[in-house]
Amino acid sequence: MRIRATISARDRSAWNRLIKLSGAAAASAALVAAAVPLGAAPADALISTRPAVTLAGSVGALPAASATVVVDVNVPTDLNSAGDPQQINEVPVASATITSSGFSIPVPASSTLQQAEQQGHGTVNFTVMAVSGSDLTAEGIPAPIDVSPAAANAAQLATQAAGIVQMPAFAAFRPMTATQAAAMKASNSAASDSAATPNIIPPCTWKAYGSQYNDLTRVGEVHVANTSGLSDTFWFRHQNDETITFGYSASDPDGNWTGGGTISLTNTLSANGYHTFGQGAVDYADVTYYYQRYHDYIGECPGSYEILAVGSADVVNPGTNTPPVNPYGGCKNDPYGIAFSSPGGWDYDVGRGQTYSGIATVFGFTFGGSDGFNTDVEHDYTAASGAATTWLCGSPGDEITNSPIIYNTTG
Repeated sequence: MRIRATISARDRSAWNRLIKLSGAAAASAALVAAAVPLGAAPADALISTRPAVTLAGSVGALPAASATVVVDVNVPTDLNSAGDPQQINEVPVASATITSSGFSIPVPASSTLQQAEQQGHGTVNFTVMAVSGSDLTAEGIPAPIDVSPAAANAAQLATQAAGIVQMPAFAAFRPMTATQAAAMKASNSAASDSAATPNIIPPCTWKAYGSQYNDLTRVGEVHVANTSGLSDTFWFRHQNDETITFGYSASDPDGNWTGGGTISLTNTLSANGYHTFGQGAVDYADVTYYYQRYHDYIGECPGSYEILAVGSADVVNPGTNTPPVNPYGGCKNDPYGIAFSSPGGWDYDVGRGQTYSGIATVFGFTFGGSDGFNTDVEHDYTAASGAATTWLCGSPGDEITNSPIIYNTTG
């Protein structure tokens, strides 16, 4: 099923009127009531005034006396035959005016948010954009809101329980392009009292630009003791959600990229992807990812071009290069290390994934990312009957079940 969300002139006018009447610091509930409608729905319905999540952080030093900060929900639409979006609508759901660098913006539950949760397996991709004077900055971040406990890792569950997502540092404010300034001016002109609302940030629409590109992308690493009968199957199947960076470019679809933050890449695969690594393996695990560039043809988005990972295949391959070995020299020396005897198996990893830089370079942008362990992304260590006892452990200071890297050593 394709899910479409369009932004009409009426919707933009309603958004402008809302900010004009309520002020840029209007309560989040009022802002959600004017969010862009989905499909044939007449308006985005406010489900609850209780915040579904609160986004907090700092945009850095303000170029002017104040800044307008708008929280957008990313809604992918117009899916192609592979299920990858040909359009992404950034739908405003909350806003605030700040006079210093810090912000804390509650985002109430709404039909827009609910749809995004369903598309993202309970995780929603947000873009937070700030405009101060004639400068802007933006940062994207995924937020787990309703991830099933059966599918979530420990880090997701902790964030979900707290209801607060702390955003990383924003990039420094940069001057708006002429196209962005014109779109901002047009949005303000649509309001009946633009002088009272100098920074109305319009909704943003990205449309697919050029062809999709496939590239092997690092998703994890495997360490197997150099002992006969030992193996580790790295699973990447069905529902697997990668946290991966993305980029903006002000003018060039093939370069001059700057980091835009991170998104949660949601996959629903039809088959089980895996690779079994045998005795002595110390390898990265790679999966083919699909990448797409998008273009803002109007000038309402944080950049002129955006590059995103949009999907993945279901085949795991040994990667290039070799990851670092266990820092303790052996898991037996790790205070959290456990003995692994035969015959037996171990597959209890539920922790956050290791964050890697340089997992792929596409159209001049170098991606980074991590894959949290859950029931669909996991290690499955096996010790065949008769295999000598080895040891399992995680990264230094981490209990093995919650570690981003799992090691298996002879001692």
